[in-house]
Amino acid sequence: MRLPCLPWLIAFLHSAKLLLVLYQLSRSSCLMTFSFQAKEFYEGLGYVVFGQLDDYPESHTLYFMRKTLTTA
Repeated sequence: MRLPCLPWLIAFLHSAKLLLVLYQLSRSSCLMTFSFQAKEFYEGLGYVVFGQLDDYPESHTLYFMRKTLTTA
């Protein structure tokens, strides 16, 4: 039995492949996260904070994080 081709699945797989290639060609990766989100998670993956906006939004902090990537 052959499954029907799902265009969204094909688009997702192509996007995932493209992101993997871009990640492999990159030398660094940057992201933003809030204090109520996953800062510790990203730190565990090797990201470091290089900037922050305190009280944005009120009583929270917006963190700018980066990670230097190594080539395999």
